[in-house]
Amino acid sequence: MARPSMAAILAERGIVLATLAGIPKRDRADVEQQVLANAWNSVRRGMYRPDPKGKPRDALRKWLQGIAWRLASRYLESAYVRRAVLHPSPLGLLHEPVGVDMHAQIEAREVLDAVASLPPWHREALLSVLEHRSARRARRGSGRCSGAQ
Repeated sequence: MARPSMAAILAERGIVLATLAGIPKRDRADVEQQVLANAWNSVRRGMYRPDPKGKPRDALRKWLQGIAWRLASRYLESAYVRRAVLHPSPLGLLHEPVGVDMHAQIEAREVLDAVASLPPWHREALLSVLEHRSARRARRGSGRCSGAQ
């Protein structure tokens, strides 16, 4: 039996789309392209070996449906699909504002602007004091610091 052409594979696109009906519309075209590309690559590698007793078109349709079924299963089991929660305005689902209030954000921006305007040596001195404080606080939390510091 001769190997099918790409035109013959594309002519059976309906069975592929019917198999992919459970895939969300936003991703269906991508999965369909994967099915068609995988089918064509398999044909080129000689992996399409239908039963010579059967009808060629039926064999091709069953084979394409198998490829589509496996790729649809792989898509539906992927971490992307299991964890993706798409909503047009996800922040609208929250019952209260996210993060710090607007006034605190403005104050923080003013402090950052003031620090950015300092000379480099002054910023380095400020950062070293802050690093020392946070290291001391961490030691105090772990019980390694004596009260004499």
